[in-house]
This record gives sequence, C-alpha cells and structure tokens, in this order.
Amino acid sequence: MGTSSMSTGNLEVEENKPNVSLAVVRIIDGDEGEAGRVECKLNPLWGDAPAPMMMKEIGKGQCMLQTVRLLDRETKAEYRANIIATDHGDPPLTSQLELTLHVLDQNDNDPVFSLSTYSASVLENLPVGSTIITVSASDNDQGANAEVRYRFNDSNDHQGLDIDTNSGVVTVVKPGLDREIHDVLNLSVLAFDQGEPSRVASANIVLTILDVNDNSPSILGNPLRFEVSENQLPGTEVGNVFVRDPDQGNNGLVSLKLLQGSEMFQLVKTPEFSQASGSKSVTQCWRLSTLRSLDREVVNMFNLPIFAEDHGIPSQNSSASIKVIVTDENDHDPVIVKPSDNMSEIFVAMDSRAGKSLLKIEADDVDIGPNAELRYLFISGNPEEIFDLDIKTGELKLKKAAKNAGEGLYRLVVEVHDGGTPNGVSLPGIVHVLINQTNGNRSLIEDMKARSMSHPIHEDVVLGRNTKHSLPLWVYLACGIGLLVVLLVVGLCIVLLCCKKDKKGANKQKASQGKRKQRTNRGVARGSISEEPLSLPLQGRGGFGSDNSPIPLSPDQANLHFLSRFGSSRKSDRTGDHVVSPAASHGVIQKLPLENTFVEGKMDVKLGNPLLGG
Repeated sequence: MGTSSMSTGNLEVEENKPNVSLAVVRIIDGDEGEAGRVECKLNPLWGDAPAPMMMKEIGKGQCMLQTVRLLDRETKAEYRANIIATDHGDPPLTSQLELTLHVLDQNDNDPVFSLSTYSASVLENLPVGSTIITVSASDNDQGANAEVRYRFNDSNDHQGLDIDTNSGVVTVVKPGLDREIHDVLNLSVLAFDQGEPSRVASANIVLTILDVNDNSPSILGNPLRFEVSENQLPGTEVGNVFVRDPDQGNNGLVSLKLLQGSEMFQLVKTPEFSQASGSKSVTQCWRLSTLRSLDREVVNMFNLPIFAEDHGIPSQNSSASIKVIVTDENDHDPVIVKPSDNMSEIFVAMDSRAGKSLLKIEADDVDIGPNAELRYLFISGNPEEIFDLDIKTGELKLKKAAKNAGEGLYRLVVEVHDGGTPNGVSLPGIVHVLINQTNGNRSLIEDMKARSMSHPIHEDVVLGRNTKHSLPLWVYLACGIGLLVVLLVVGLCIVLLCCKKDKKGANKQKASQGKRKQRTNRGVARGSISEEPLSLPLQGRGGFGSDNSPIPLSPDQANLHFLSRFGSSRKSDRTGDHVVSPAASHGVIQKLPLENTFVEGKMDVKLGNPLLGG
C-alpha cells in the first residue's frame, strides 16, 4: 500500500460559500496490477449534521474534496472525517487519513443585545457621575467581527446621559434628568462590531424618572387683577385663581390661602376646574368670592396677598397678590354744593347785559365714570328764557339784558342729573336772582325770598316784578297795537259826536243872538245897556242842558269851571252852590247914550266879575 501525499488533515473553508473545492487527494500504491489499484471513500465523523462536503474520483489515484452546501461557522465551526483508501490486492490493504475541515468566520452576524428593552427607574436631578443602567450585546462571529462597541442613537435627546463605548454603562454626565420635562425617557442604544463592514444592532432604554419636590407652586397670571361691582350680595364670584405645580403626588398637591382680607373674601378649591395630564398635575383652581357686600365709595380696591404651598417634604411655596377693583354702580345721586343753601341771592343791576355770568353752580357725585358725568337743568323759574344754564359746566348767565327782563326777584330751581343707569338726580337747588336798581331794602328782599319758598318747586315764581314784559315781547306788541287801534276808533267817534253837537249848538246860539241884537238895538235907542250872563259850553258834568244847548254861566261860574278842569278844589256842581250876576238879580236895565255903547276900557270895568272885585 502506498502512502498519501497529504501530510496533514486540516482544511479551511470560509463560511457561506457554496461548492468550494477544498483539496485534491492523491493516493499512491506501489503494487502492480490489482494490488496497485486503489479506491477512496469519505467516512464522515460529523454526526447528525448534514454533510458539508463530498469526495469524488477525478482520475487514477486522485479524489476531489468539495463543499456541498453553504456552511455556517456559527452553527458548526469544524467538521471531521476519515478518508479511507483500499487497494484491490488480496488481502486488500487500507490506509486512512483523519481530516478536519475548519469553517472560517465571515462577519455575517449582527450584535445581539441581551434585552431588546432595558428599563430602569431613577430619581430626577441625579448628580453627575451617577450610574443609570448597563447594556450588553454579543456577536457570534469571531475575532474583530465579534468585538462589540456601544453608542446612543444620534437622533435621540440624551437628557444629559452618556454610555461607555466598551462597557455599555449609562451614566449622568450633566444635569438634565427632569421629570417635569420628561417623566419617561426613551433612549435608543446601538451595538456595533468591528467587522468590515461593521454590523449594528439596537435596543431601547426606558427610564422612568421619579419625582423629586423640586418645583414651587406657580400662581398663574401673577399679578392677578379682578373686578367686581359694588353692592353685590355676599358670595358673589370675583374670579378664579389657577395654580400649577408640575411635581407629582403630594409634591404637586397645593394649598392656597389668603394672608389678608379673609374677613371680606374667601378662596374655595374647585376640583371641577382642575386639569391633569398623565401623572403630572397641570392646573388647580380656586374660586375667589365675597363674604360681604362691597362699597366702592368706602374701599375702591383691595390688595389680597395669597400664599401657595405644596405638600412635599420639604415643601415648596410661592406667594402673589390679588388686586380686586370694586367697580362703580350709580348708587349715589349728585349733591349741589354751590350755592350751599336755598336762600342764596344774586344781585343783577339794570344795566347788566346779555351774557353776563351770574354764578357757577357746582355739584359733587361720589360715583365715577359716566355715573359722575353731571348735567345741569332748570326745573322752573325760567319760562321766558331770561337766563341760560350751561348743561355741562353749570354756569348761570343772563340770556337777555336786564332792562329787557324786567325788575323782580326770580326764583330759579335747578337740578343735576348724572349719566348713570338708572339716572341719578340731585335734590332741587334754588337760586334767587334780584334784577333791580338797588338791593338796599334787605328786609323786603328777605321777605320775598321767604315767600318764594312757599311755592311748589315746579311753579315759576317772580316776586315784586315791574315790567311790561311779563309775557313774550310779541304779545306786548300785539296788545299795544290793538289798544292803539281801539283808542283811535273811540277818539274818532268822540270827535265826530262833538262836531255834530257843536254844529247844533251854534245854530241855536245864532238864532238867540239875533233876537238879543234886536232887543239891544231897541234898548240902545232908549239910552240903556243889559248885562247877560256869560254863556260857556261845558264838557263833562253839567255842561249841557237837556236839549244839548249850552247853559249860560256867569263869570264866577266860568271861573269855577276852569278851576275844576285844572285840579281846583272848588266844584261848580256842588249842591246849593249857585253863582248869580248882580244885574240879573235886581232886574236893572241901564240906559246909556247911543254914542257910549262900546267904549273901550269902561266896558271891561263894568262888565268885570263882581265876585272877584271887578
């Protein structure tokens, strides 16, 4: 039997490569004939594993070893078999070679973490250097292909954590674990080998961040400002106060209280307004309400300090201030402060012109805003619009000149309205305006003012008035024109009547004088003169007879009639007062020569009035 030319029985093949020719086995047998003819066969020693290779004859004394499938080193790293060569001699001789097939590694396996998800619970705010968790991974490959390194996935926020590249230990490298930002932290960690190309695996790290009472309660909206109307019933809601503490459990449970003002207000927690998100308390609410009715005119603003404290150990707290503005209601009427009483008096001289300022009426209203916007109005006393009252400023002026207004004491009644709803109205205020030449007669003025106060306030009162203009001017003008027309008509009628009477009297007198002339001529012819009573037509009492003819009067009676017309105390119509001429009473007829009938001078003496010493 010859010997094999293979000195060793170790073969190598890379995994995952199909139909790889491993070796050529050559057998030499020095015998001749059948004794030198050799057969080879492969005796496997790999057990139940599928055959990794086979051997086939490729020529005399030569056999080929080759793989028959893909080999996986991680499944089986080596295979053993015997190659047996047998000749055909008699007896046949055999020879064998123990062969070991080594499967060489390829980087065909990823690193594998011991866990797909690593979980841990850690306190927030851990100091730098604290160990959080350790991860590990293995690689079934060999050599560099199995050397595993670690790192975080760059797409993650590491929250101040880092991982050791070789050991996989996760530690705190800077402060950043904050439960109020992330109560659960999800990290992705990578394991990679040193093969070419490198193969990578990943795992998750889930860190539950445990709460530490590291947050003070936060009073939202600080500084707080609310408004509430005055005069509301106790229990009126003023506003809601919201407090947020992002800590967990008792660390986030807050109490809120008033440090001042608890006698006027109260804070009541309202769970129905609380909001929560997961394990974090987001908002807690307290309702601020009144315990008493508020009066803005007493206190218009409250500053209420409040104190919030959580239930953690140690506790955290904060404080703030609530400003409560008491808004106004129109609960006060205006009050007239000037004039200060209803007996005030303003003197206006008769030469005062229109536009003269008399007084600025002043009023106060303790309300504010529109509730204190005042309007000044007349109630009574100004029907003829003699005065003007500025509705906004309360300034009282003369609208007409004093001489056109007329003398008198004018009682002006004013009131002040505010702009609130409902409208507030002051008590009536009274101003007395005296238009006159003088105000010296104080007793009379005071008496008139006192009498004016007895009249109702809605009555227009003017006392001691002396004016032609008690009514509007056009009324006086119309009345004057009408009166003038009436007087003209009456006067015309009287003139016409008098003319008619004078005409009748003249005719009668003419006839009488004709008769007297005849008698006189006869008397003159006999040498005598007759004194006739003086006849004057009288208008008024006793001026005419029953037939409208003039009544003859003696000279004394004529003088009495004149005196009565010009204011004499003597009366010609007194009972029993009769005046008679001497000639008529004695019936004497003087006879004068014809040549002495109209002698100047002598006629006046003789015909003089005997009662006045003529």
